[in-house]
Amino acid sequence: MPREIRAIAAMGLNGELGLNGHLPWKHPEDLELFKAHTQGSIMIMGAQTWRSLPKPLALRDHWILSTGPRESDLAKAQTCAQKERIRFFATKDAVLSALREEPDSRSVFVIGGAQIYKLFEQECSEWIITHFQSSFKADCFFPMDLLNQRLVLSTQECLWPSLEHYKAHLIHYGAKNDGPSTV
Repeated sequence: MPREIRAIAAMGLNGELGLNGHLPWKHPEDLELFKAHTQGSIMIMGAQTWRSLPKPLALRDHWILSTGPRESDLAKAQTCAQKERIRFFATKDAVLSALREEPDSRSVFVIGGAQIYKLFEQECSEWIITHFQSSFKADCFFPMDLLNQRLVLSTQECLWPSLEHYKAHLIHYGAKNDGPSTV
């Protein structure tokens, strides 16, 4: 049976994703939302996203797309209690092949960064996006054109205590009009 791949992200008004390897905002509720969606899943990410994590995230597999992992990347992987939950891949095709070989039906999420979102655009059937209604200083931006022509499945205002100075919305986008691919 084909495996569904979803993307998940949080971004500022202009697509801001990160600054110096960190989120440019502090909203614990958004981190809890991310955890609720991705716990127990396979997370596909680029090397920069992997490096931005302080440590491997519990109860999730980390599949890192990198043409050449650094020694520090491999050292971080060794800190995981279950080292087999960290895998490095050199190509998108290798990731997709490994997904086809996975015996279970765990959820799969693309978690960034910008290049990885672009690379897996055609494979993602759903995009779960927190849109913060504020601008932030950033050096990494979501490729906003990826959301063009996508069906909005649902929109929900985020009523979080940490949102004092601006609003946020959680928007679920479906596939583009031509439909998603599956693995």
